[in-house]
Amino acid sequence: MGVACLLSFILIMSHALHFSTPLEQKQIMRITFTIPVFAIVSFLAVLLETKAAYLAPLANVYEAWALAGFYLLLCVWTSDDDEERERILEEKGRLGVYNRSWFFVFQQPVVMTVITVAQEITEAAGVYCATSNKVQFAHVWVSSLRSLTTICAITAVLRFHGATKSLTAQHKPLLKLVSFKGIVFLSWIQSALFSFLTSSGHLHANNHLSFADLSVAIPSLIICGEMLLFSIIFQFAYSIKPYTGGSNLTEVNHRGLHVEPQYLGGFLGVEALLAALNITDLVKGIFVAPKRLIRGRAMAKEKLVSSGEVMGKTDLADAPHYSGLVHNPDRM
Repeated sequence: MGVACLLSFILIMSHALHFSTPLEQKQIMRITFTIPVFAIVSFLAVLLETKAAYLAPLANVYEAWALAGFYLLLCVWTSDDDEERERILEEKGRLGVYNRSWFFVFQQPVVMTVITVAQEITEAAGVYCATSNKVQFAHVWVSSLRSLTTICAITAVLRFHGATKSLTAQHKPLLKLVSFKGIVFLSWIQSALFSFLTSSGHLHANNHLSFADLSVAIPSLIICGEMLLFSIIFQFAYSIKPYTGGSNLTEVNHRGLHVEPQYLGGFLGVEALLAALNITDLVKGIFVAPKRLIRGRAMAKEKLVSSGEVMGKTDLADAPHYSGLVHNPDRM
């Protein structure tokens, strides 16, 4: 856990000290912080087994906000200007995908926060029951909603990536997404596996291991170990190299000479860290999400109607035409 956090903080501080592209790097810093969140929460779950049920959902909430940050990173790679981005995507016929994907990404932080609060309340009331899939307990409903909102968000990110991959290919976004979502995927697989094994009786308490050890402590220890692996992968997936002098992305001035990037992170990167902590852009994204969904649906309907009109015109053009003269054999 300690090494994973150390490597992650080193990467975060590297971006803070070389804060040359703020719109991109503040999102990268937020995404990278997912590793310490999962590592620390898992470690505390081992130390405080009785409180683990209240701690574990917090990591899922942060992950939802981090995914929204990843989506904004894709947007910035497409264009750092909102109007220019819309113009580019409209020319490619992908503006509708952009508007709809925005909604389905930014619904997740809200939904995940709400269902986490519901989980905490039902856990305290004794009606959550994490090891049961019976409908009278909250676990089955919370888990289903969590899976649904996550699937919608990831699908939206993948669709937007597919619509913009020709514009963002140099940044290797798919590698970054896989390394980021791999954290959550493995955590979810392990949680489901241990839940099944304990509820089905394949794993049961004995003289050496309690039920809490099997359902909480061991899965949490495994996650701590995996965070070390992901902290190493992140060093390559979210490398600092593209943002430092001597990289291929250094600016070129009007004389064709390379210009070293300006670092805007302030003393010891404090301003960069504050920029990453300022979630105004994420909150704004949530508030504009419904408007974008309405626009996206309107554009989809308009496209469907226009395509229907084109097909109708094509059918008329292909239909046989008659001059109005009728051939009468009696006149021959």
